Amino acid sequence: MRARPLIVFVALASIALAAVPAPAAALDPPNPVPDVVAGFAIAPFAPIGVPTALAWGPGMPGPDLYATTLAGDVERVTVLWTEAGPVALGVARHASGFSQPLGLAWVDGALFVADSHANPATGRTDGRIWRLDGNERKVVVDGLPNGRHNTNHLRLGPDGLLYVANGNPNDNGIQGGAADVFPYSGAVLRFDPAAVAATPAILRWTDGAGARIPASEIASHPVNAPFAALVEAYAWGFRNHFGVAFGPDGSLYTANNGADSPSSQDALYRVTGAGTNFAFPFCFDVGEPGAVGAGISKETNPLFAGHDCSTAPRATALLGWHVCATGLDLPTPGPAAFAGAYGRSVYVGECGPFFPEPHRKGFSTHDVGHKVVRVELGPDGEAVGVSDFVTGLGLPTDVLFGPDGAMYVADGAGVLRVAPVVEAPEEAEVLVEAAGFSFVSPVLAVPAGTTVTWEGRLLPHTVTTSDTMEDALDGVANDPANADGDADTFHEGLAQGARVSRTFATPGTYPYFCELHYRFGMVGAIVVV
Repeated sequence: MRARPLIVFVALASIALAAVPAPAAALDPPNPVPDVVAGFAIAPFAPIGVPTALAWGPGMPGPDLYATTLAGDVERVTVLWTEAGPVALGVARHASGFSQPLGLAWVDGALFVADSHANPATGRTDGRIWRLDGNERKVVVDGLPNGRHNTNHLRLGPDGLLYVANGNPNDNGIQGGAADVFPYSGAVLRFDPAAVAATPAILRWTDGAGARIPASEIASHPVNAPFAALVEAYAWGFRNHFGVAFGPDGSLYTANNGADSPSSQDALYRVTGAGTNFAFPFCFDVGEPGAVGAGISKETNPLFAGHDCSTAPRATALLGWHVCATGLDLPTPGPAAFAGAYGRSVYVGECGPFFPEPHRKGFSTHDVGHKVVRVELGPDGEAVGVSDFVTGLGLPTDVLFGPDGAMYVADGAGVLRVAPVVEAPEEAEVLVEAAGFSFVSPVLAVPAGTTVTWEGRLLPHTVTTSDTMEDALDGVANDPANADGDADTFHEGLAQGARVSRTFATPGTYPYFCELHYRFGMVGAIVVV
């Protein structure tokens, strides 16, 4: 059968190719179709316009997936959990009216949303945290000093506290924005969600007489003592760090976007205790792209000549020049079939390089984003290697593992699911359910001679080979341009409750889709081995 990439990914390709600058040295262009390392399969899960962060939350009977969006909304993906895997039944608006929501977390039935807004009290952009509980909606943390780099992802820690990545307001400590407010700018902040729900934490920018407080005095000013009692700077010395995730030993990981001028790399940091200062903007982490451990040194930012960086902790991995590191996560326990598949690693989304670096020496594949990278960890939790895991993405902004043990990636046109390829049992027939807008277990590896049966659930569907996708797009049935005389092509209607079957005798990859719902990402493939 003629191999053809799944058309549903074409919209992402235009974003990926448009954002990649011309490299200083020749490299193959990024793959315009999402691709994952051997042993895994990637498939659309739910269509959402430019999701910015993901979180699992209340559902019935299992958890649903929630996403903030660039449009200022929170979308809810209703998920049907089956023995064969999750099915996205639909997407609906859960909340709206936010300015720039970039993080969310559910705590005891209440939804917390990280947002940024033009603060009339400061004349600059500051961060805030909303709490939504039923019909009640209020700001519980406000005045977070970030500016151009926003208040980003939220994550509930193992200690029951909420952690938030709060960006800094400028490029390099001096230029490109407002002054830093240490230790709250460029910091991982944490707070008790119940405490701020009872007494909101507001960082004040004016004193009791209404006079503006200098940025350097805000944290220590008596008027902000109530804020300091509620919100702690857990770690700081970052620039624009986006994601927050916890390792099995309780360590916190966050990925930082380096400065534009003087240029510094994006990096992954491991925080092992409260009060850690990684010393940005005074110090940069330096080394070859992809460097880990002893390959990384801490050097002084030329704008702060003379600053001593010898005692500042180093990044655990360098990710490349301006790859736009975003959300990240570590694997969670999943089914036995997934055991150990993802390894002991941190998975980091990279939305793409935005600043070409023609002056630097050499060029590395680590400098090309639009992918998810795997940062392998050693027994001590420190990075031992960086490699590509998913490539060819459009605008990946978050990586989140699900209760099923699979990886979910927020990309430009929706959420993708990445899971190990599950080999079919050694039996003559395999069942694939067509439910909602998805094929359950959409990518299967089966032995030659296996009969695959599709069963319709909830809605009418079709099972159509990818060779006829062009017909579906242009509305011309049996287009001679698509005819190749291949007997392996097929098109079967699948009514609710009905079954259709196909026996696969020849090794190869057989993409298929639902002609009625492929625009929702209802695609799959049979891999005959």
